[in-house]
Amino acid sequence: MSSFVDFQCHTSTHPILPNCSEDVSFVEMSNSKLKLEKLLGRKVNGFAYPNGDYTDREIEYCADIGYKYAVTIDQDFNTSLTPRYMLKRIGTNDAESLEEFIIRSSGLWAWIKRRFS
Repeated sequence: MSSFVDFQCHTSTHPILPNCSEDVSFVEMSNSKLKLEKLLGRKVNGFAYPNGDYTDREIEYCADIGYKYAVTIDQDFNTSLTPRYMLKRIGTNDAESLEEFIIRSSGLWAWIKRRFS
């Protein structure tokens, strides 16, 4: 599947990182990178915060561990000013219609929401 899907990290056991001790948070983030790199036989550069929960501590760990970027669940567009460890995404869900999926995945929904909020 790796020729069609870009696999990146999301911790080893999916804890809510801000609720973890410093040691547990760091180990979850670093071990998942090591394990996935060994499994895939290549570098893993990205990280996704479980449930989108993070603090300045997790941002610092991303840099220390060697991730090049991390994604949140904050919905909006990224610009050149978006911090690389706080990248936003355009979200969809598996209960929406095809029409809603097209609107959301195109970024139109986020644009409308931002424009008229």
